[in-house]
Amino acid sequence: MTDGINAICISRSSLDAAFDENGWQTHPLMAKITGEKNALNALLESCDWKVLSCQDETGSTLFNLTARTFSVSNA
Repeated sequence: MTDGINAICISRSSLDAAFDENGWQTHPLMAKITGEKNALNALLESCDWKVLSCQDETGSTLFNLTARTFSVSNA
C-alpha cells in the first residue's frame, strides 16, 4: 500500500479483538490508513468515529479507531 492511495486496512484479528460477540466495541480498532488522512478523518467523524495516531509510532500510518460511544468503562 502506498501513501498516494486512499485506503483503510484492518486485520481480521484486530476486528475480533476490538468488538464483542454482540457487536459492541470493547477496545480501540487498530488500522493502517494511507492517502488523504485529513479527508478520511472528516468522513469518519461525520459517522461518529474518532481517529487517533498510535502514540508509539511516530510518522506511522497506524491509527486507533473508536466509536464515539466507546469508553474504557465499556470494556
